[in-house]
Amino acid sequence: MVVGAEQRVQPASFEQAPGRRLYWLTVWRRWLALRFGPVAPHGVLLVALYAMFALLARLISFGRVQRSTALVVIVVLVAALFVVMVGLFVRALWAALRGTCGRELPGSLRPILAATLGAGLCLVTLPRLFSKDVLSYLVYGRAFGAYGLNPYTTNPINMQYDFNFRLIDWHDAVSVYGPVWTLICTALYKVVHPFATTHVWGYVVGFRLLALAFHLGSVVLVWQILGRLRPREQVAGTIFYAWNPLTLIEFAGNGHNDAALVFFLLAALAAHTAERRRPALVALCLALSVLTKFITLLIVPAYALLLWRSAPDLRARFIAWGKAVGIGLAACVLLWAPFAAALRHPGFLVTSSAASAYDNSLLELVYWSLRHLFAAVLPAARSDELANTIVKTLGRLAFVVIWGVLTWRARSTARFIHASFWILFAYLVLATPWFWPWYVTWLVALAPLTSERRATAATLTFSASVLVLYVLWGNQLPYDRGSMYPIHNIVAFGLPLLVLWLQLRRGGAENEPVYAGGADLAHARLPASS
Repeated sequence: MVVGAEQRVQPASFEQAPGRRLYWLTVWRRWLALRFGPVAPHGVLLVALYAMFALLARLISFGRVQRSTALVVIVVLVAALFVVMVGLFVRALWAALRGTCGRELPGSLRPILAATLGAGLCLVTLPRLFSKDVLSYLVYGRAFGAYGLNPYTTNPINMQYDFNFRLIDWHDAVSVYGPVWTLICTALYKVVHPFATTHVWGYVVGFRLLALAFHLGSVVLVWQILGRLRPREQVAGTIFYAWNPLTLIEFAGNGHNDAALVFFLLAALAAHTAERRRPALVALCLALSVLTKFITLLIVPAYALLLWRSAPDLRARFIAWGKAVGIGLAACVLLWAPFAAALRHPGFLVTSSAASAYDNSLLELVYWSLRHLFAAVLPAARSDELANTIVKTLGRLAFVVIWGVLTWRARSTARFIHASFWILFAYLVLATPWFWPWYVTWLVALAPLTSERRATAATLTFSASVLVLYVLWGNQLPYDRGSMYPIHNIVAFGLPLLVLWLQLRRGGAENEPVYAGGADLAHARLPASS
């Protein structure tokens, strides 16, 4: 009987082991929440996931090799693993958003920043780049800082002797970025050069750390803006931006200059929403954002109208406009002065690939379809020209109409933020033939500030779906296999547009983020369960 009892007890003890592990995990999470606040458990999980991602990237990293069946199988498995990791990132972000939305948690900024820094440092150690733009940044910085050349008038092909020349793709393209970014690249080159010399990876890490620093600064700015506009959404909205997998990967992993653009844009919004508004500082920060990357020029007219309508009388309106225009022009003159020769031929901005060529965009998908349709009845050259004209004309015309309506309706701070978000969203969908994942980071920064269900739902989906480009785009695979158009165009744009359409059909409250559903009820039950 004793032996029989022992035999019955042993399986029961074995079955209870997973429950015990779950119990201790729950205890550990509760201890973290009590000791460091409710955000801490989510932050620890986030850092653990990105540490695992960085470790896996090192374990499975390989160079360019010949294509084979075995390699194709490995690549498919790696791509599936990447998608799974992105899904885990989004799931962790969603859990943090649902767990903090609607809760005022003083002191939560510190754990948010700590987790953002930890996850970012993990990505800084990635053994490869998803995008080689950072190498072009280095070329432009060295052109001006080391050789005294003007990167707006001198092609990199004139620097074939440079150690970085063979690594970049744009050998015959001058810089299409603003002078603020060129000067930042030059300064970073001069700081890092004594340590890295000709070791490219040292400069890559430098740009990654710089972008991560801008990202951390933007997190603080989002926290401040939401604290003034929507205190109950301050924690969740900050997490939405800070822990979004797209912003972390593109800034800490790829070192994109969009981190600087977003920082200056948010700094302008922070100055505008301060207790004592500072229009001069807003104008300066907007100018710095535009002179980093020119896309934010699209929202300047909306702010100009808001500034005009906010003044009490006509005299005050002209004074406000005069100060803003004066500061903006002064910034332009001072920052363009070292590169003044570029302004003699400003057409380089219009003829750049971003303004003329097709790649990864929704317009490319439409162009690709029309071109094949017209090719059935027209010569190839004629069908290509006709499809290109129709797509760009109709797309940009639709964008101009939307831009005009949104700009005119920017009559308050909330409407200005709303207009800024949807103007940039419409630009990505309708106006630009040239698209890359890091463009969506502009939306990630503005979506939580709008506090709109449609904006947050579409952006959260968009920020995850565009990462599929790194799985399907040929340059990211270890062999040359051609393009996979239009699959990644459909995935990248189809999912967010589908979500947006479903949100439009759903109706209901629009002035709350998508992650706010049921938050109050969950929080009401929380004390009873603890």
